[in-house]
Amino acid sequence: MVFLVLRRWNREPSTSQKSALGMIITALAFLPIWVAVCEAKMNHLARPTWVLSCFTLLAIGEILVGGLSPAEIVRIAPADHRGR
Repeated sequence: MVFLVLRRWNREPSTSQKSALGMIITALAFLPIWVAVCEAKMNHLARPTWVLSCFTLLAIGEILVGGLSPAEIVRIAPADHRGR
């Protein structure tokens, strides 16, 4: 939905920029786990929302990277090597 809105405004990022964004989001998914570990070190119970937020960020990053990267590789591959 976000990219559809950006496309209407002629501001849609390229496929490689979307893949890079997916990798950044995937890297940021470890921040909630780090916060949960810090809470646990202070003798508090870590809330499950930290794990759910980590999984949410991982899923968003995987959708961006996993869906767009193979399409980009097929696009830039030589015609005689496609589909191998």
